[in-house]
Amino acid sequence: MEGKSERRTRKIKGVMKNGDQSETVNRSYFCAKNDRREVGMNTQWIALIISLLGFLASVYYSNKNSKKTDIDDAVKRAELNTKISTKLDNIASDVRETSKNVDRLREEIVEHGSRITAVEQSVKSAHHRIDKLEKSE
Repeated sequence: MEGKSERRTRKIKGVMKNGDQSETVNRSYFCAKNDRREVGMNTQWIALIISLLGFLASVYYSNKNSKKTDIDDAVKRAELNTKISTKLDNIASDVRETSKNVDRLREEIVEHGSRITAVEQSVKSAHHRIDKLEKSE
């Protein structure tokens, strides 16, 4: 009779040499069950890895598109700000020009005021002379 250690090592196609089939059947059942568990675990790991890769890809592409959208928005805002700035500069230059025109008109009004005063004095003296002439006639 062979020893226990030899019996475990000398399996021939699922049957031991000593003919103890019940032990080999139980072992083959557990081995098959463990193989099914390993296959199930392998498919679970593969599914987990695939879903993880899909998740990482979706995060990557969403960030990439988000950055592209952010850049596009920034470019549009910069263009809009440039247009607004240009229009404001034009308005500011128009206001400066209008302010210069108002200052020039004020100077002209002051000048006209002094001229009007001179004309009034001249008219007054002309009236006195006319009155003298009328009295003398």
